[in-house]
Amino acid sequence: MKIDTNFFKILFLLISLLIFSVPLMGQGTVIVREILSPDNIVIFYVGDFGVTDASSSAPIFEYELSATEYPQSIKITFSMRATVPSLDLNNTEIIYAQTSEFEINGFIRISNTQLVDDINRITDSSGEEVTFSVPIQRNIGDADPTKRDALIEAVTQSGKLPAGAYSFIFSVESSTALSVDNPFESKIIDITNPTTLDLIWPGASLAEEIEIFTIFPRFEWESEGCKYGVRVSLYDPENHSSLQEALNDDAYLPFGGDGYYVGDDPSSKILLYPATADAKQLEYGKTYVWSVKKTCLTTGGEEDRNSNILVFKIADLTGEGDDTGVGGVITDPVLSALQLILGETAFDIYFTGNGELVGYTTVTSILLNGETADAEAVNDLVRLMDSGEVTAIRIEIP
Repeated sequence: MKIDTNFFKILFLLISLLIFSVPLMGQGTVIVREILSPDNIVIFYVGDFGVTDASSSAPIFEYELSATEYPQSIKITFSMRATVPSLDLNNTEIIYAQTSEFEINGFIRISNTQLVDDINRITDSSGEEVTFSVPIQRNIGDADPTKRDALIEAVTQSGKLPAGAYSFIFSVESSTALSVDNPFESKIIDITNPTTLDLIWPGASLAEEIEIFTIFPRFEWESEGCKYGVRVSLYDPENHSSLQEALNDDAYLPFGGDGYYVGDDPSSKILLYPATADAKQLEYGKTYVWSVKKTCLTTGGEEDRNSNILVFKIADLTGEGDDTGVGGVITDPVLSALQLILGETAFDIYFTGNGELVGYTTVTSILLNGETADAEAVNDLVRLMDSGEVTAIRIEIP
């Protein structure tokens, strides 16, 4: 049987045409890893974002882009949408930037500072220079004119974005990869612009001459968000010309140190003195000043704000004392904690006058959930109970 070689040539040609006419499938996966995130930012200064000038841009977000196989062609889109009830903005786009498609042969890192200039040149991990442009860029893109003007006015007056919920979207597309693994594509950040910082207790202005009756006072202040530190110092009118001078002098808390004491829970707005074994014990008959430092994370880094200064005197009572204190003043830190738990009225019924527990004080170890605890642990527990974070199930007095 004679084989027609032309038939096989034609068949091979047809198969080759069929193979090369089918689009090539993508290869590998592009992977996005978060390096820097705006998660904890509560104040967003527009100037730090540098939407028109990269030199003024602070690092706010940064992502690493890599792939399981190279090369890969990618395109990046970044946008920011705002929901600000005070300006009637509801998921409104306020920033948009999209790069041209570019090729990578190794991993690269992209930050907000590189989405500002029209042309960017970076080097990937293989040592090759990667160039991409940002030809499509809009600011306050979708807002209608009235809302746009209101937002511009708010930003111009304060220099920062108004309080609200902001969506950050970092999208990566690839025309060559099988898939893109990007778990960080979208996140919502609450920008609160916290300004309130009011001291509540103990103390007032110097003229009001506030007295308290315990050397274990409970310091309270009102604010929102951020971290807090407390400073307590002795006030001596013969040595200090002002409350600020007294506060800057040797502190009782933090004792022997500069700055402010920050507890284990820096967001707490309550401090039960002494809070730490390193604090110096307060004394009866002495006058003290205290202040709070509030530290918030902004786009430009941490920003501090100090409260006003309150002054209080610990009463110097005279008279026949007992184990609850000198002249009825509580000296036992555990009894002081009990007073906070029970309230002054209930505490006085049991521990003062003819109360059943007059003269009682702590002489044995304290057990919390079966574990030995000290007075500092009791104070921490009181703070948690007061904030509603824990509830006492049973209290036993042997």
